Amino acid sequence: MASLAEPRCTPFLTDRFLVIAEDAGIRTVLVLTKRDLVSEAYAETVAAPYRRAGYRVLSTSVLTQDGLEDLVQELRGEIAAFIGSSGVGKSSLVNWLCPLARLRVGDVNRAQDRGRHTTTVGRLIEWSESSWIADTPGLREVDAYDLDPQRLAWLFPEFRPLLQRGCRFSGCLHRIEPDCAVREAVQQGEIAGDRYGSYLRLLRSLL
Repeated sequence: MASLAEPRCTPFLTDRFLVIAEDAGIRTVLVLTKRDLVSEAYAETVAAPYRRAGYRVLSTSVLTQDGLEDLVQELRGEIAAFIGSSGVGKSSLVNWLCPLARLRVGDVNRAQDRGRHTTTVGRLIEWSESSWIADTPGLREVDAYDLDPQRLAWLFPEFRPLLQRGCRFSGCLHRIEPDCAVREAVQQGEIAGDRYGSYLRLLRSLL
């Protein structure tokens, strides 16, 4: 989960969550919250790179209930965890799905554009028959540790068709190597620059 406003989505943090989920083989839906606070154009700008990467992206608002029925369909019959930064609205969504949960929600620290921690322990809630949600404490930092640098690119779904075709060098890390299929795709606009930037930052942390 990531917020479209107060606090605004941080692509690098979102990408780290997605890489960790890809590495674990977990099906992921990216839920963008607080849709009512931003324009349709801005919401689509945030969502577009992830849709192009192949992710299911939902823009939601508890206030207007935009996107919530689509979220219900994704969650029904599943055991799901709501993961994201403090203040993105995880507990608010759980309360909408299951009013009896009565989870505490908090305001955003506007000076720092950060949420205040209101959930301090994970809690598994059955909100519908055979449908469970884990509300988790907000995370401000998360590391994709213990990954093989050569494997990292495969954890970006939009990179995979290019990797299957292959770069010039078999050990290409897609940084400065010549005839790199990934870099060429970025230059041609086939891969979003922010996503590629997240890949490079994660790669540096693994080398």
